[in-house]
Amino acid sequence: MEEFPQQAAPAFLVLWIPFGALSIWLARSQGLQSVSALLATILLAMLVTAVCARNWPRFFLLQFPIVLLSAAFATYTFTYDSLPGDFISYVLATSSWQEFRGFFSIWPGQRLLLGALALSAAAPVMPAMRGFLGVR
Repeated sequence: MEEFPQQAAPAFLVLWIPFGALSIWLARSQGLQSVSALLATILLAMLVTAVCARNWPRFFLLQFPIVLLSAAFATYTFTYDSLPGDFISYVLATSSWQEFRGFFSIWPGQRLLLGALALSAAAPVMPAMRGFLGVR
């Protein structure tokens, strides 16, 4: 893997925000052993992803779904002050694709989708990513 580009530092910080938030919650509720286990797991998963990606743009592209899921996980954890458990897994396992599409067709789902689109449209293209994204 090539040397870490200076322009990728903000993307790397955004990648770690949900993990940092979960670490704070874990330290408060479970103790430092849980924090160290979480951080070791995250570092190992990032190392495997970095070895598979071989360059920084591909690494961040592969990490994007993980960032979305960890942000949702952290939001649920801070909102309800407990980790997602059996109930949320049951809802996700028994929901059909039509029900997910239906959620995004009602107003709360549309607000969530519009917010995500606004954030992605407002984000600047980093100079290191211009060639990767086909932007000149």
